[in-house]
Amino acid sequence: GEIAYGNESALPNTAVSEAEDKVEASDNSGEKSSVTEIGNVNSSVVVTDVTSTVKEVMPSIVSVSSTVTATYRTYFGQAMKESAPADGSGIIIAQNDSELLIATNHHVIENADAGSISIKFNDGSSATANLKGADEDMDLAIVAVALKDLSSDTLKSIKIAALGDSSSLQLGEPVIAIG
Repeated sequence: GEIAYGNESALPNTAVSEAEDKVEASDNSGEKSSVTEIGNVNSSVVVTDVTSTVKEVMPSIVSVSSTVTATYRTYFGQAMKESAPADGSGIIIAQNDSELLIATNHHVIENADAGSISIKFNDGSSATANLKGADEDMDLAIVAVALKDLSSDTLKSIKIAALGDSSSLQLGEPVIAIG
């Protein structure tokens, strides 16, 4: 017979009428699994509700922006300067006694004008950040915001991201991209 994945209506009517068993199960993680047996073929679909994960992670996500001024020469040899914004996202990865550390992409802060790196937090507040270090080849940069520049309300609304160990991932595991 014919087998269609993900759309039972694509199966011939006879195959659908031959479905012997359909079981839905849910565990505490919010993951639902639906197994349909048609003849001797089992089809399994996993649907994950990621809303709780997004709610958990969003206080760790920030918006990163900077201004880059490029100098170039016109056809007639005149030096011209032009400013352009660079925008991206970042994740709060650590806090020490005086700073909040944020990981972002190197290309977002590359050649940023002095004092132009700005971080916008989930509560809508903004603060200026300073570059701590960068690796252009990895497209990674760490910027820092002084804790003294953040209100107590902002500090209450943000969260340090819980980082995992990528070596424990297995092929086929779902991934959620945020930011």
